[in-house]
Amino acid sequence: MKKIGAVLFLFILILVGIFSGYNYKKQVLVQTEEFSQKIDSFPPSQSLSKRKPILLEMDRFVQDNFPYNNPEGLIVYTWRFSPLFSFFNLRLEKAIGEIETSQPTKNEIFLWYIYNMGVIIKSENTTVGVDLGQEWISPKLTKLADLVDLLIFSHPHPDHLSLKLARRATENGIPIVLPSGVVGREAFYGERFGEKTMNMAEAVAKFAKIKNKKLIIEMAPGETKTIKGVKITAYPATHRGPKHLRSTPTRWFYFEIANTRFLQTDDAEPKETPLFSFSNKVDVLLTAQPRINPEQILTINPQVVLLLHHHELGHGKDACRNNLNDYLHLAKEVEKQKPKIKVIPIIWGEKIRIATK
Repeated sequence: MKKIGAVLFLFILILVGIFSGYNYKKQVLVQTEEFSQKIDSFPPSQSLSKRKPILLEMDRFVQDNFPYNNPEGLIVYTWRFSPLFSFFNLRLEKAIGEIETSQPTKNEIFLWYIYNMGVIIKSENTTVGVDLGQEWISPKLTKLADLVDLLIFSHPHPDHLSLKLARRATENGIPIVLPSGVVGREAFYGERFGEKTMNMAEAVAKFAKIKNKKLIIEMAPGETKTIKGVKITAYPATHRGPKHLRSTPTRWFYFEIANTRFLQTDDAEPKETPLFSFSNKVDVLLTAQPRINPEQILTINPQVVLLLHHHELGHGKDACRNNLNDYLHLAKEVEKQKPKIKVIPIIWGEKIRIATK
């Protein structure tokens, strides 16, 4: 009798746990959907003053819901239980749906912010993915490999290069652009979460079919190539940080889509390339703070600046603190000195329209 009672008690506990878990998940989904809809009511086209409340609220949301983290990388394993996981997937699903259905005219380009430095750029004839990384963020990230004509990766760190996405792209026959000195190089980057140290691009080639290895295109500093109708120039750059990071093959990529000129500066500082050489030659600057300051933006003098590389969860909670608030200060400094430059702090899944020439 006691055994039956114990089993019954255990069964009831399991049912209560399942019911509580279901209710919690349902509640989280409602909250994240409401917040996502709220963000959509403050589109990037609005002024900084109008956008400020939602940008600051996004900072708080990340901090309040940051998954447990420690040096061993438990964030990877606890991430799926965080409201941030539900929220990010909502934002990613929204972006994927828009990428699939949107059709820009010849007079415009659409750009979606995915995560970290990752963006999708879509013109009338071409769709390009840039620095799409951190595959543990969402299993749906690899879906982007089915929507692009070309992938560009500034350097082979996992928060900038998703190995699964790159592999799927090569299986789809999609070319991948990387800095020279990556494929075939000895391992140079220790994975953050305890996996075996690997050369990311070499792994891409290893997992891809032999016939697809030619799709991995390395670019040396100063080299220019036209791939899938996109003219790309690789500029020498040095990854910021300690010695083991500074040795990472890294490029600033300058590329042109539908007569619109993009410069992606990423985690790097220019090497042997003065900033003034880009002056008045950039329409859209894809960059990040503290990797760039107002003086550098004013020197480049782009039409649009997208401030990225924020809320990168793999860098830890402290690195995600007040990211968009810091960007607001940067944007205001630039706006004060040169109002014609549109500086946009942007949130996961948001879309902007860029008029082409």
